[in-house]
This record gives sequence, structure tokens and C-alpha cells, in this order.
Amino acid sequence: MPEKKKTHRPPGVVLVGRLHVLQGLFRMGVGLFWFVMNDRVLGGLAAWPQGLAPIHVIRELAGWSGVILHGIFLVAAGVGLLRLRPRAWIWSMALQGIGLTAGLAAYLRGRPDYIAMAAGVIIVLLLNQHDVQAAFQRDSAASAEVRAAQPQEAA
Repeated sequence: MPEKKKTHRPPGVVLVGRLHVLQGLFRMGVGLFWFVMNDRVLGGLAAWPQGLAPIHVIRELAGWSGVILHGIFLVAAGVGLLRLRPRAWIWSMALQGIGLTAGLAAYLRGRPDYIAMAAGVIIVLLLNQHDVQAAFQRDSAASAEVRAAQPQEAA
């Protein structure tokens, strides 16, 4: 039985990967909670004849579905960060940008979510740390060190 070598990940990558997964799970939970508990959505769909829904119900449904989908992608990107996948850093930054843009839009509509915005800013700052970036850059010496410490897969 081949012996498994422990993958060397910089501590910053582990921290930001775990925060990413937690943020995604939290967003999915909040989205599911509001989706299920929101009478405007479920009550609106059930009360409308022949499956046609008023625009406010469709808007609510799309909004909370987007939150749930964003959470799913955050979890996937967090797992990619923890597994040191090459494109995980780019996806993580893009998803944080989407989340921060949605947070800014909510702020401008008068429904700010300061905790989600603060978490997004903290994760972006952690993603921009040198050791985290180096783990995902193909041409850097630090990236070569991280990859050299990883177990080689059999061909």
C-alpha cells in the first residue's frame, strides 16, 4: 500500500480556504432559510392561478436562488483553494467581487449586510497575501516550493 504524503499548504491558504467554505455554507443556509420562510415567494406562487406569478414573486425567487447558487460556488472555490487547484484563486477573487458588488447594491437599496461585506473584504485581503498568491502562481519560486512539497501522482 503506497504511503500518502501530507500536502504542504501555506497557513494562509488553509485559513482563506476554510473561511471561503464557511462563507459559502452560511450563504446557502441564509438563502435556504429565507427561501423557505418567505411567504411572498411560496405563498405568492401557490396563490397565483395557472402558475403565473407576479413580478415581485419572480424577483424574490431569483434573488434568493442567486444567494444559494453563490454559496454553492463559494464552497466549491474554497475546496479548490484547499486542494491548491490552479484556477481556484481566480475563481475565489471573482466570487468575492460578485459578493461585494451584491453587498454594495443592497447597501444602496437601504438593506446593508455589514457582516457579509466585512467577511468579503477580509477574504479578499487574505487572498492578496504573498504566500497565498505564490501558491497559485505558476512562474514563481514560492509556487515551485509548494508544488515540490506535494505528493506526485502516479502516471
